[in-house]
Amino acid sequence: LKMSEVVAESVQTQSDGTLWAITVQTVDEGDFGFEVESQVKDPDSISWRSLDVIGPFKRLVEAIEEAERLYRGHKLLLV
Repeated sequence: LKMSEVVAESVQTQSDGTLWAITVQTVDEGDFGFEVESQVKDPDSISWRSLDVIGPFKRLVEAIEEAERLYRGHKLLLV
C-alpha cells in the first residue's frame, strides 16, 4: 500500500465544467521524494482520472517548479 500525501495543488475548471488538477504528493516507495500528478474529473463523474505522473523529485521546490513549467497557467499552492 502506497501512502502518499498531497502537499501542493492547483485545480482549474475548464469551460466545459471539467476539473483539471495538478498535485504534488509525497512518495513513500524506496527513496523518499515527491511526484507530480495531473488528473481530470468530468462534470458528471464523482471520481478523478489520472492522466500522468512524473518524478520522483528529491526536493519539493523542484517538483513544484517542474509542474508549473509543464502545466502553464497552473500556480501550485501548498496545502
